[in-house]
Amino acid sequence: LSERVSRTVRQLDEAQMNVQQALALVEDVVNLKGCANGVLCALKEDDLVGATGYVRQFHDIASVAAKASDDYERMIASERDLQTKVMAMFETATAQGNSDDVARYCALLGPLGLTAEGVKGYLNFARQEIGKVIESQPEASHGDLSDIAGESLQRLFNGAAAFLD
Repeated sequence: LSERVSRTVRQLDEAQMNVQQALALVEDVVNLKGCANGVLCALKEDDLVGATGYVRQFHDIASVAAKASDDYERMIASERDLQTKVMAMFETATAQGNSDDVARYCALLGPLGLTAEGVKGYLNFARQEIGKVIESQPEASHGDLSDIAGESLQRLFNGAAAFLD
């Protein structure tokens, strides 16, 4: 009798584990669908920060069931669109010398897997900005920074901090 009860308990434990695994897979598929819909809506509204948040969530979902879902390919395509858009905005901001926008887009590059491209772009931007600061200083000052130069360097530093964050 005790052997039968023990076997039944083991079977119930195994069944419970299978049900929990199935529920986790279903939850992943539901979360993937939410991410896919969320990133599409955020992209339509030009909410790049929100779209990046959904991409982060998407990368936390690593189940086989999620990869088999129809939404998986949609999510991959949306991520590529977002990467292209963020990189274009970052390049525009660096070309225009807009420190605030550079800092804003730097924060999105890492989560989107664009770190290497971002580092190259940011280093070029930093060189240009430092060159502008140096050129804007009168020869007589010999290293003294004016308020304008100090503000420019501070914005550059803040952008670097956002990028490294």
